[in-house]
Amino acid sequence: MTTSARVTLKPGWICVEPETTVSERLPVASRPGTPRLSALWRAASLAAAGGALGAAAQASGDGLVGLILALLAPVPLLIALGRTGSARGAAAVGLLWGLVFFGAGLLPVGSAVGTGYAIVAAIACALFSGAIGGVALRGALVVGGDARVWRRALGVPAVAIVWVGLEWARAEFPFGLAFPWFLAGEPLVASGDLLQLAELAGPFALSFVAVAVAAAIARPSAPAAIVAVLIAGAGLGYGSGRVDILEPRLGDGPRVAAVSDVDWENVPSYADHVRSLEERRAAGEDDALAEAAALAFDAFPVAAAAHTLDAGRAGADLVVWPETSLAVSVDEVPGALAALCALARRADVDIVAGAYAGTDGAIRNTALHVGSDGELRAGFDKVRLVPIAEGLPDATRWPRLRAALDAVVPEGFEAITPGRRRDASPLVSAPDVAVTALVCYEAQHAPSAREAVARGGDIIAAVANEDRFAGTLAVALAARHARMRAVETRRPVVRCVSGAPSLLIDPLGRTTRLPDGAVRRARRLPDELASSLALRWGDRLPINAAFLAVLAFVVGLLRRPR
Repeated sequence: MTTSARVTLKPGWICVEPETTVSERLPVASRPGTPRLSALWRAASLAAAGGALGAAAQASGDGLVGLILALLAPVPLLIALGRTGSARGAAAVGLLWGLVFFGAGLLPVGSAVGTGYAIVAAIACALFSGAIGGVALRGALVVGGDARVWRRALGVPAVAIVWVGLEWARAEFPFGLAFPWFLAGEPLVASGDLLQLAELAGPFALSFVAVAVAAAIARPSAPAAIVAVLIAGAGLGYGSGRVDILEPRLGDGPRVAAVSDVDWENVPSYADHVRSLEERRAAGEDDALAEAAALAFDAFPVAAAAHTLDAGRAGADLVVWPETSLAVSVDEVPGALAALCALARRADVDIVAGAYAGTDGAIRNTALHVGSDGELRAGFDKVRLVPIAEGLPDATRWPRLRAALDAVVPEGFEAITPGRRRDASPLVSAPDVAVTALVCYEAQHAPSAREAVARGGDIIAAVANEDRFAGTLAVALAARHARMRAVETRRPVVRCVSGAPSLLIDPLGRTTRLPDGAVRRARRLPDELASSLALRWGDRLPINAAFLAVLAFVVGLLRRPR
């Protein structure tokens, strides 16, 4: 196309100005041959692929495949964000990534929690971690978007720090749904050495390593590769060194057992439990089973009592039952607590059992510690509630809001009153050991575990009811977090859940299966070693990362990565 000229007259001058061509005056999207739509399609494809890869990493189990996928999963998203030309484009790319990532992770659990709840949670997380996070990560990419060596090197930790800050905000802030699952570093628990990094900053330390490696792959350069190798190598070296130091110092702790694989709804009737032992023997019942049935007292299954008696005869100091294994409020049905106390005294073991407490209108989800002397020692109320599901507003005061929430909240969830954290309670059978408990969702929340240990806990009973989640990814995610809680606090954890295998986890995060009634020896570290930076500093490191993520968000709004 030819270019015409325009002649203008000015006093004393004759100006000849070239006139722009038609194609130069067209918008970018309309220029012939401009591949803008193709670029948008590539960015969308990368975002979707990154989300799918991240979901696959979470679902791949605690093995080498999941670990490798976790290191690669953020790469497509970071490449796509580096190519976006505006903050709006970064938000769109991040939102698409979030919808695929959280949708693929949460919707398969929808059959257990309700599809409506899963969709709402996925959209909320995608809006925060995806849309807002996309802009913040775009700002972090500005740091490494320069030819200078130091900028290339600094870009790797900058992206990882911003990612960690976004994850912490999603796990803690209400507008992030307080959702601590699907963190980038969770699959890295497959490496026992990398798992030890949890003692520095909880699960966020593992995410820092995973995203640092991904950032170097997304923008390959010699400085970025060197920094990523140094970060990953330092993590592996640190973890290996900690294992070498701590493993020889592990000593014997209390003997523990768990009771979980029973039908907790199969509670004997009152007419059945009042039958005398002689009547049961006359009917040909086994003595041990008859004794268990007589103790059940219309409160818990006969099988639970039988396994507890077996554990007592095998020398257990502590037997743990799952969340809400007593499906009544012990304040409204005191006979249930009396039956539990009688069982503990007869079996000569301390029992931690999930139950309800309080009266109508102020029901608390709790874990009761009953000593081997048959006395109630403590009740550990659930403080950290499941977002929305257990914090439903009063239907009489907020009828429309309650009706809207009832449409998406999983069936069976009820409004629960949050309790308050209580001091750990010494075992009667092993007085030098104090037990504390985390109920259900609290075991996914690192600050809850730190607070429980700060109140004197030497061993953590993590109780949950996961019947509705049996066979889903939720069980594996919860088990990963239990392992990280053990490393963060350097305490043994007894994970007792209905609907999934119970585990005994040592302070190095290693697991042992706990079949019902089987007794295993817990391992403990000496008091001078049973500490960690995460216990002393809490979330200071990820909180600082969150502040840097805010700055990166501002940069992402104003500047474009090169």
